[in-house]
Amino acid sequence: MEFHDLKKQYELEFSNYNTLCKEVIRHLEVLFNEKSIKLAVPIHFRIKEWESITDKCQRYSLQPSKIGEINDLAGIRIVTLFKSDISIIQEIINSTFTVLREEDTANRLSEDQFGYGSIHYEITLPESWDEIPALKTLKGKNVEIQLRTASQHAWAAASHILNYKKESHVPQPVRRTINRVSALLETVDLEFERVLQERKEFDQIPIEEQDTLNTDTLRKVLDKMLPAENKGDDEDYSIMLDELIKFGITNVGRLESLINNHLSKALEKDKRTVNDAQNQIERNKNYEAIYKSDLERISKGVFYIHMGLLREILKQEFGEEIVDNEIMKSPR
Repeated sequence: MEFHDLKKQYELEFSNYNTLCKEVIRHLEVLFNEKSIKLAVPIHFRIKEWESITDKCQRYSLQPSKIGEINDLAGIRIVTLFKSDISIIQEIINSTFTVLREEDTANRLSEDQFGYGSIHYEITLPESWDEIPALKTLKGKNVEIQLRTASQHAWAAASHILNYKKESHVPQPVRRTINRVSALLETVDLEFERVLQERKEFDQIPIEEQDTLNTDTLRKVLDKMLPAENKGDDEDYSIMLDELIKFGITNVGRLESLINNHLSKALEKDKRTVNDAQNQIERNKNYEAIYKSDLERISKGVFYIHMGLLREILKQEFGEEIVDNEIMKSPR
């Protein structure tokens, strides 16, 4: 096919591939949230620019008959914090989409090659999704997914710039250093996994056998004593711990006593806040924009997350003005 015909296809299909990537990401984000998977960076996607397509075709002497034959036209990148999440994400991808190709690029490497691979997928939407009117234009279109850890991503970015593929290509003075970097990045992934394991083991220790407050014991106390429906998706226990320490609350027993003494009043304030918000929205729909980020919680009858409840408890103990002043002075 002539390039000008291929370009017409590209221009016609660009928005569809853009929609395809967004749809895949939307589903992945929901599934990752269900599995409590935290990524190193938000999921990223790109549609190959036309100049990149022509350059690739010329460099590799490719003659695609249609734009869809360029298998990396649309690409999604997932960068995880922890290596153990890779296998969970693989299961999600394999069970959610139609997988056309799956490859661990580390398997391409020979003994004298550098590398720290990633998992590559080529996927398309399942046939059952073709029945959804909004997705009909995406039928038969493929997208490439790259799955790697943050350490693998760092290696990929650096090696691309350095352009070192084989050990024999590397100047002798640089060789030891780059080997050390490769080993260190692999060690980072292993040590992150060790941190996860040790934290899991620490979580098995009953809170009754612990006294010193840290972010993990704080989380355990709040999970035990505050309503689960109030818990936020991303509570910042580090900030909460700093605020507690400012008021001299440094052990589990003192915190539990504080919560026992004032939780009922904090929950009463939470209910009043929900009722006030609901009444304001009922009287004036413009208030929906003001409470936009809280509408789902308000509909469930809660307003404060655990951090909010804890601050209300502190206000009951030390006074609203004093607590507000301390919070405002915080650098965060």
